[in-house]
Amino acid sequence: MSLLYVGIILAGVGLLLAVIGIAFRAKASSIASAPLVKTGEAARHTGAVGVEGTARAVQQALTAPCSGTPALFYRLLVQKKVKVKQGNQTSTSWKKVFDHYHDAYFARDDGAGVVQVHAEGELDGQLEQTFQGAPPGGPGLGSLASFAPPGLTSDPREEILEYKATESVIH
Repeated sequence: MSLLYVGIILAGVGLLLAVIGIAFRAKASSIASAPLVKTGEAARHTGAVGVEGTARAVQQALTAPCSGTPALFYRLLVQKKVKVKQGNQTSTSWKKVFDHYHDAYFARDDGAGVVQVHAEGELDGQLEQTFQGAPPGGPGLGSLASFAPPGLTSDPREEILEYKATESVIH
């Protein structure tokens, strides 16, 4: 391979890494720019703020679907391991089937007052992994099939070898 091709490949990889770095920096910047305030002061602020303190349910606690763990919020990521044949080549890879976040309301209190939090979608927080393995409740997606989005289909060229569920929660 000539040095020109090596240079082009390295430049492409460098450009890709730069784009990824900029995206991560933008997200970190938005998180870092949210001021950390006492929970009693959070209601007086407009926009995003950070609060610390003990989390507690303001509604009936959720039950995480795989572990049965009581939770204030949970994320359920389901992946499938597939085998694909293309001509004489066979490849095996993991693909995301769905990523489910269960919205929830909970409260945080650091002693300065209570603030209610509505967690929706992807949450920037410390989630604890409570389950990883084959979905419970039988073959395929098992009892997790009800969490799959409507109209979920598979590529007919894929042979599904196994499913894996990863559950993470905020207690």
